[in-house]
Amino acid sequence: MQGFRDAKLVYSAGKQAICANGVVSVPASATNAILNLSSPTTQFNATEIFQELFQAGSTILQRAQGGTRTVQGTYAIGGNLCIPTDPAKAGTVKTVEILTHGVGLEKSYWDIAPGYSYADAAAVAGYATFAYDRLGVGQSDHPDPIQDVQAFLEVEILHGLAQLLRTKAIGGYEFTNIIGVGHSFGSILQVGANSKYPKDFDGVVLTGFTNTIANLPYTILANDPSIAALNQPSRFGKLPNGYLVHNDAIAIQEVFFRYPYFDPAIFQNQVDRKDTYTFGEEFTIGGVLSPAAEYTGPLDVVTGLYDYPFCLGNCSYPDNKLAKVRPALYPAAESSKSDIYLVPENGHYINAHRSAGKAFDQINAIWLIDLAQQLPHAQLDGYDISSTQFPPAEWLPSNVKLKTLDALAEVPSSLASTYDVIHTGLVVLVAGDDPVPLLRNLIKMLKPGGYLQWDEADLGGLHRKTINPSVSKRSLDVLYELVDERFLPAGFTFSWVRSLDDLLSQQGLTVIENKHFPIPDEIAHPWTHMHLLSINELIKNVRDSGDNAQEWWDLYIEALEEARRGASVRMDMVVAVGRKPIN
Repeated sequence: MQGFRDAKLVYSAGKQAICANGVVSVPASATNAILNLSSPTTQFNATEIFQELFQAGSTILQRAQGGTRTVQGTYAIGGNLCIPTDPAKAGTVKTVEILTHGVGLEKSYWDIAPGYSYADAAAVAGYATFAYDRLGVGQSDHPDPIQDVQAFLEVEILHGLAQLLRTKAIGGYEFTNIIGVGHSFGSILQVGANSKYPKDFDGVVLTGFTNTIANLPYTILANDPSIAALNQPSRFGKLPNGYLVHNDAIAIQEVFFRYPYFDPAIFQNQVDRKDTYTFGEEFTIGGVLSPAAEYTGPLDVVTGLYDYPFCLGNCSYPDNKLAKVRPALYPAAESSKSDIYLVPENGHYINAHRSAGKAFDQINAIWLIDLAQQLPHAQLDGYDISSTQFPPAEWLPSNVKLKTLDALAEVPSSLASTYDVIHTGLVVLVAGDDPVPLLRNLIKMLKPGGYLQWDEADLGGLHRKTINPSVSKRSLDVLYELVDERFLPAGFTFSWVRSLDDLLSQQGLTVIENKHFPIPDEIAHPWTHMHLLSINELIKNVRDSGDNAQEWWDLYIEALEEARRGASVRMDMVVAVGRKPIN
């Protein structure tokens, strides 16, 4: 693979992408700080440095400043270049997202497990990704942790990677759009790169981030920074004492995870994969955070609602802190294509919480907004019965309009024979056991010769399955029985979904395509978690109606544990495409 050495081809966690994993050479030159700071000889010494750094009236930062020096070289950087496995998408991919992880993490943060893989989500949306180990982490070089591994040099390495990807030097792909996606400290580096090199990136996504780092001292102290060589000698025993790791699982949970919104197995995965950071980074973290005044592209800020490092555990108090990022740091960003998103039921390690998929979908804009970029001259209208989930119209592309419409009511005359293509899906609960009224309305809105695509879940065939008989699915079974009893009218079977093509044909459409897709084993786990998230919404409905939802919640928690052990929710997906007669 061009630009890599020691490259191996591997699949992403959910096999939506094929990835070249190896090492790339990145030339970089930076003006680093000369830090008057000696490498700690003991853990007592290391802990005292942080105590002094964050004590009231501390002058250690001023005393540590010894001027500047030029640091330059060609650095070995470990990376994964992932391309969609779908041949159609792989053949047309023009956008690559550079993924920069935060402190204590490494590049696998972007590809944790099926359902927790940003690389998978980007591939489904048709994008390539390049996740890399920052300098001093994982497969990358580990130079002097105090004088070399500083934020200044890391900004230059990010700049170098952008240049290499744009010039086909990594992987040989001709990428015309480069999106910078950072997490936490990676977002700070992304801001630094945008400030110094505003033309490097065509779009920017900052995750686990707000515009202030005033709260970081609480986080750093709670992480209990430990000398890596002493904390895990089998992994880091050969590193100088200026390399650090988070001390233990509690130190990681306290500020990065919000219970009960994560799977304990995914949490342990992140604990086991903790990686190094340096004194040099901790002493220079604020030196690169300055407004990117000349960056004019779109900006997306995505942070967990319960993020601690940047929001002290509540990003909505006293108001949405994400709204301040663009005016403070990106005043010239394209406002009509910028957005913010507080990820519900999520903490700082966004990708490791159960609601990670919501963040992935928002970032990669899988539906209308993504289509708007592919079809800039098409008018795209989205309809829902309520506008409560709509983003501000000012943040949508100019060719996207979101509107309210009761799909079962009489179609307004202004919408008759309006659309060339209509896509609908996952409306089985809206249509109930008689989908004909909905279908007739959709056909009425189609122009003669227009196409209707209907994607639907075969709820009538919904069942639970385990990897073997020793794995219980009792709580899953009881939970879904409660859902059926409370929310589904008696006698509903949804049998029409299995013959969706016949339904289209009976209403006068010419069926172009009809496919049934069973849920394969490799995505059964994320599919089940997606369904359980919808059950969580129903539990809120039970609670809001004044009923006791404790039984539901207890079953929900038990069902999550059963899913972790190998229980799953299964059904078929049905896709039918029909064309309206021209005459």
